[in-house]
Amino acid sequence: MKIIATDYDGTLNMNGINAGKREAISRWRKAGNLFGVISGRSWQSTLEQLEKDNIERDFVVGNNGASVCDKDGRIISEITASSMVLKEFLEFVFQNGCDFGRVHCSNICFVVNVPNREIKKGEYTLDDYPETEDFNQVSIQFETPEASEEFAEIIKERFKGVLYPLQNRRWIDVVPIGVSKSQGIYKLIEIFTVEKQNVITVGDSENDIDMLLEFNSYAMENGVEIVKKTAGRTVEDITEIIDNEI
Repeated sequence: MKIIATDYDGTLNMNGINAGKREAISRWRKAGNLFGVISGRSWQSTLEQLEKDNIERDFVVGNNGASVCDKDGRIISEITASSMVLKEFLEFVFQNGCDFGRVHCSNICFVVNVPNREIKKGEYTLDDYPETEDFNQVSIQFETPEASEEFAEIIKERFKGVLYPLQNRRWIDVVPIGVSKSQGIYKLIEIFTVEKQNVITVGDSENDIDMLLEFNSYAMENGVEIVKKTAGRTVEDITEIIDNEI
């Protein structure tokens, strides 16, 4: 039995979802293999998108590996950070040029805006965001990938041992220390009793690098250069991987 764990945006959803991809995924699973998505999105957003796309799956992993769920979105395993650090982190990023933080928790996702910015329905300020005991991820965004890369290094030093930044082009997904896509996949290996050599990972961006290094991997042709070099082989569509590996 093999397992394909693929990123969603820019990877599985490269050039949209069509009947050919659905058929290939169905063929892969009927052959006795497992298929699922491991995304920087929240597990809620990932599951919602897969439902819209009508994609068969055996698991859903969100928040860069922090939230491991079954195919229906029931949480099997998660890693969180205490909410005590959340306000401190948001204040820090607001002071350094970021306009908002998208907070992902086990059962809720919400946006906190920089002070003095217009607050839209469903958004909050530092003074009134929902109470939560912990969180899985905070996503922030800068104007360029270079600015994100630079600020990620600042976060590594400022919140060392507590939070870790995972760059995804212009985005930075800030997760509890110990979270990564590769660690999420190791949890899947434990759950499904799959041999490590039978794990295939697919990605296109910087936050995919750790899982591409750790397992058999492919990168998308549209991926950033360091990701393509890490995987060592590229494809234009996930159906190529299924045809190669089935």
